[in-house]
Amino acid sequence: MWQWLPGASRGAKVIWLWHLFAVLALWYLLRQWKTPSGWESDVFTPKPNPFKQCLQYGIYRGAIVHLIISGICLLSVKWWGQKDCVLKETKLSVVDAGKQGWWFWPLILVIVIAAGVMRWPRMDHSYWGDEGWAVRHYVHCEWEPRQDHDYQGELVFEQVPWQRVIFSDQTGGNHFLFSIAQRLMLDAWRAVKGLPPWAFDETVSRLPVLAAGLGSIVALALFLRWMGRPLAGLMGALFFALHPWHIRYSTEGRGYIMMALFMVLAVWALMWALMWALRDGRWRAWMTFGAMQFLAIYSWKIAALPLAEISALTALLILVSKRDSWRSRATTVGRVFVVGATMSAFFGFLYSTPSLQAPRALERLKHTGKPMDHRWFCNSLTGLLVGTPWYRASVENPTEVPLKEAVAKSPIKTLSGISAALLLLGIGVARLWRTRPWQLVLWVAIIGGAVVGASLFKWVIGIEWIFWYSFFVIVPLAVLHAIGAEWLLGKGLFWMTQKPARAAMLLSVGPLLPCMAYGVAVPQIELMDTQPYESNREAFYFTRGKHEPWNYDGPSKIKTCYLWRHIYLYDPRADTHVRDAATLRSLMKQADEIDGEFYYVVGQRLLFRELQKEVMAILSDTALFEKTHVLWAEEEIHTLEIYRYKKRAALR
Repeated sequence: MWQWLPGASRGAKVIWLWHLFAVLALWYLLRQWKTPSGWESDVFTPKPNPFKQCLQYGIYRGAIVHLIISGICLLSVKWWGQKDCVLKETKLSVVDAGKQGWWFWPLILVIVIAAGVMRWPRMDHSYWGDEGWAVRHYVHCEWEPRQDHDYQGELVFEQVPWQRVIFSDQTGGNHFLFSIAQRLMLDAWRAVKGLPPWAFDETVSRLPVLAAGLGSIVALALFLRWMGRPLAGLMGALFFALHPWHIRYSTEGRGYIMMALFMVLAVWALMWALMWALRDGRWRAWMTFGAMQFLAIYSWKIAALPLAEISALTALLILVSKRDSWRSRATTVGRVFVVGATMSAFFGFLYSTPSLQAPRALERLKHTGKPMDHRWFCNSLTGLLVGTPWYRASVENPTEVPLKEAVAKSPIKTLSGISAALLLLGIGVARLWRTRPWQLVLWVAIIGGAVVGASLFKWVIGIEWIFWYSFFVIVPLAVLHAIGAEWLLGKGLFWMTQKPARAAMLLSVGPLLPCMAYGVAVPQIELMDTQPYESNREAFYFTRGKHEPWNYDGPSKIKTCYLWRHIYLYDPRADTHVRDAATLRSLMKQADEIDGEFYYVVGQRLLFRELQKEVMAILSDTALFEKTHVLWAEEEIHTLEIYRYKKRAALR
């Protein structure tokens, strides 16, 4: 009987009690719960299943998943719940000795303040497509017509219920942890300000990701300092602070930067466990590792790929520690297993409902994303390295700053910066391989998660891997970059008294290389600070917003049409189905009959011109329409063209 109980370890008892409680509670829930019947997958239904039905079936299925995993954990407790799993030696058991100088905290404070200053101008930018869809479906609201489907009549505001915030993922874009934080932030802001439930503010809604972005800078610096590398901590913080991708996702209402923060903390907890917990047998590091894994994956689901890889490598590392007994190694691998299983059981319970909506969402995603061709590959590489695409997205766009053209204009400056970034990474790889090879393997495994993910998406699921799906790679890149810069500076200081000439060279090159590497990204940072990723709010102000206030819910004589791009939050009345000339001419006549205004906003211009040639011919007729604005974007598909109908033109 005693083999089914945990040993003397308090941590094992906590996890064992968690699973025992889960088994009892879920068993009771399943016995009381009405078994869902007649469920049919979204794959086979003509339209999405009702959310209430998904929720009922999803919670039932999630309870079964959690029950099975908890049962396995309880039955295997004798392999992971013992206290005598202390290992004598591991490949990661030594922390580099480094002086913790007084200068660390003042410099970190300066870096964080500078990072905040660079990010703040982006906080009030318009939501772009993915942000707007996520806020609409999972956080904020639906505007519904009071009568039938008459969106030109009175509208009624309906706030998104909390069940959808936590359990819905109908578009595949709910980053759950951020959605919860964003909803709490907006609710608190409205309560303090005394605002109506339909009020929202882009800056306020993005405060959680700004906090996570700045927090990730501090977390990376403290992690490397804890590893005995305070100088590398500062360089890693600087890499995060100045990298355009980090700037973007610290100011964009998605969960990517939260994922990066918890990825850093998860690896920190893992290093803590491998360096110290294996020697004292304590559970707290392993439990922290499991918690950080859950938070990273709950921030963004695809983070499961790199985390699964480093967990598997950790188990392998422990198993090859041949100086220790097989029992100790097996028990410790059991700890890696059980914290991962505990995290997976809880996430599986929460994600069972969204997984029922996944087939239809995946089908939609198959028709989005850029082809994974040579241009995609080059833009992904330079985006990860220096945060700037290599190729221009649109020949017409005057605002883009692609690296290929920067090389043509300033070859020495640009190529020197790219080479400096590559050199710092190369030095970091070489130094870590020489001193801590297993650490390097773990960092490379995270990078490999992007390769595995892209392969699975492309050849198994049939979806193009969008470049920002690889965002978690920024964590190992920052670490390797920081270690390379640290070596240059540290070696120069070490040689100052012994080899002055060589020291002078390294101390001059050490600061110069990072400056050159960071300098390449300056034009991209300036563009991001001044231009929204997609100007949907501006499109509203240049169309309906010229005649009606934001969130106006009365009858309207203003007609707006969008095709291939649209954000419902700014203009819920917009018609997104005007795709042929006959329908367009009918709306032009209606505008004349009611003496109203009529606007057409063209999105994804290349696709529009290919599929809607007749509509484009009418919009291009200067006797009928005038092009009032072109709202440029960093990517061609997000550039918007606004056309205004000339009154009575259709009747002439």
